[in-house]
Amino acid sequence: MGGATELAVLQEILTWIKVSSFSQVKTMLLEVLDSTKKRKAYQLTDGGATIDFVRKECAMSPNSLLKLYQLCVQVGLMEVDSNGKRRRLFDLEHFGLLVEGSADDGG
Repeated sequence: MGGATELAVLQEILTWIKVSSFSQVKTMLLEVLDSTKKRKAYQLTDGGATIDFVRKECAMSPNSLLKLYQLCVQVGLMEVDSNGKRRRLFDLEHFGLLVEGSADDGG
């Protein structure tokens, strides 16, 4: 198999994996991110934002945010890079879960 053919096959496999796991991922996001604050914090955690920035934007305590991060990493919704930076693995907009505006409903 040539390089281009292998790449095309891998891209098709990736497409089918995404399609087949969409509802499971959305369910997991809804279970873990059960408040506006948590959804906003998750979405802001893009690998570039600092913990202090996310915490202040979402009006969360350091302990609450770290607990959320630990859970997200544990269940596979977030990764930690070699520098210790956390990054969400899914964009909430793709699941219709993006939160606009304030994060004031608890969490």
